[in-house]
Amino acid sequence: MNPAPHRATLTADDFERERRLGACKQAVCRIRAIAPGGDAGGGDTKVGTAWVVRSNVLVTARHVLEDNVCASPGGGSPILIGDVSATFAGNRRVDLASARVLLVPAMADRGPWEPPDVAVVKLPAGAGDFPVWPVRCVVDVAAAADVGEGGAFTLLHMFGDSLTLVVHARDTLLQGTPSAAAHLRSWMVRHSAPTAPGSSGAMLVDSRCEAFALHVAEDSSDGRVKWAVLLSVVHERLGEASPWHGVPEKVRSSRSFHLPATCRTFVGREDAWRRLTQHATEQHTTAVVGLPGVGKSCLVAQWAYQQWRSDAYSVVAWLRAECVSDAIKDIVALGAALRVPNPYGERGEDCLRERAVFVIELLNEYLERGMLLVFDNAEVYDELRVFLPSKGRCIFTARDQYQFPDDSVLELAPFPSKESLTLMEQVSGRSLAREAYTALRLASEVGHLPLAMRALAAYAKRSGRNFAALLFDVQQSVMEARPLTQPYAGYPRKQSVVAALQLICSALDEPNRRSLQRLSLLDPELIPTAVLEEGAETDRLRDLGIISYPRNGVISVHRLVQHVAAAQMRPGERLWVAHELVTEIAAAPAA
Repeated sequence: MNPAPHRATLTADDFERERRLGACKQAVCRIRAIAPGGDAGGGDTKVGTAWVVRSNVLVTARHVLEDNVCASPGGGSPILIGDVSATFAGNRRVDLASARVLLVPAMADRGPWEPPDVAVVKLPAGAGDFPVWPVRCVVDVAAAADVGEGGAFTLLHMFGDSLTLVVHARDTLLQGTPSAAAHLRSWMVRHSAPTAPGSSGAMLVDSRCEAFALHVAEDSSDGRVKWAVLLSVVHERLGEASPWHGVPEKVRSSRSFHLPATCRTFVGREDAWRRLTQHATEQHTTAVVGLPGVGKSCLVAQWAYQQWRSDAYSVVAWLRAECVSDAIKDIVALGAALRVPNPYGERGEDCLRERAVFVIELLNEYLERGMLLVFDNAEVYDELRVFLPSKGRCIFTARDQYQFPDDSVLELAPFPSKESLTLMEQVSGRSLAREAYTALRLASEVGHLPLAMRALAAYAKRSGRNFAALLFDVQQSVMEARPLTQPYAGYPRKQSVVAALQLICSALDEPNRRSLQRLSLLDPELIPTAVLEEGAETDRLRDLGIISYPRNGVISVHRLVQHVAAAQMRPGERLWVAHELVTEIAAAPAA
């Protein structure tokens, strides 16, 4: 007899760490250097790991590039010559020929000991930026003992000449020094994480998933001991040439608050991204409006995450705004997270609105680069205006564009055909070479709505069915789909959207189906995982795009999915599910 499935027990910290570690992974690349006169198959080729620390700067081990470093014809920093490239996930290759190389100098007045084995590579002017976001770095760590959680760290590196990323999690730095020679090299930390060919230049990140050191080599006297160079030494030795020079706060220079996980299959939207960036640069307030399920929150979350990663603002915060009371609670919680004092004392709970206004006013005064506040699913703009900061920017996502000033509105449309096919190919994990026509017809059937297409493609991947079969089922189910009420009354292709989501929901097993019924009756944000039926597979619901994990052991469900699930229940069934929920909540122990 098979054991009963158990529900996932991932915590908020787990999800936050997963998100931060994902940001580190995307910045890692493979360095491949063929010495001048060498060939790709000979012994003159070196491979290693590198990672991006600024938009146009990466770091790696010096010895990986040493045969390709040449003095600059015009003087100044050396440059790279020959066939040198950095390749990122997705086979995105960047040519490093003519890039500047900064070599970390030896310690002054400390004798002939070798300098740190680190090279900082900066793309030449006009070459643009690397195709990834930079890694957040800690550059004030003086020794291994300064790394949090007892020296716990994670090592990320490429394997050999492939693009396989290897992640060794939760290793611990070695304390003490095994020899006098090691003691003299105070710029090194010792560790024993497994390494392999191509790991030179690997990234060491601390418990906050912020890089603090770079792996360079094994100890020749003891292969079990590995050496890594502290980024603080690189920063100090390079002085004004350091890639971190001029960054106001070297550790965690920007704070995030309740940023949701970014979409795992974010595609396209180049024009919308450009317009959002331009609008947010020129306007204090931007309202991204559009149909439910069109991807407003997905786009803004991705954009806000980049703003946080680039340190554009001192604080980037995500606030629930469907109810003004939720926005007030989130602003007060933001103040508590930033240790803003509560001037109302014990009366604080009775005057949350006043506390929220006080938090915004105080942050306006003290945040050097202002704040970016995202009000998600805003329903009443006029009642939220009192909480808008004067220093920074505000982004709203909303269905109703008429509540906002005309010059603040940015409308988001469904995907064009090309982006629809790209999304369905990525989510389904299959080539559309032979299914492009039927996939496009399926996308058209649901109005190129990203939510519906993502769910259908995920269902195709899980079930193994082709898009032609799904198109047939959706078309057959249109007449049976129960209509949605406001705010979806004028929804284009609404019957097909409902039919598609109903098809996916009906394929769920009983525990997941009943869990979805429960979710449809609750506030869509911050739902405790305890409401799920025993045996429900939260990963399955997430894979289908039905739920997401925002934080703190809770889940969220898209409002459109909620309305569809609720519309499929009979009145008596809805009452019974509500009765079960109320009974369980009443019986639950007080928090």
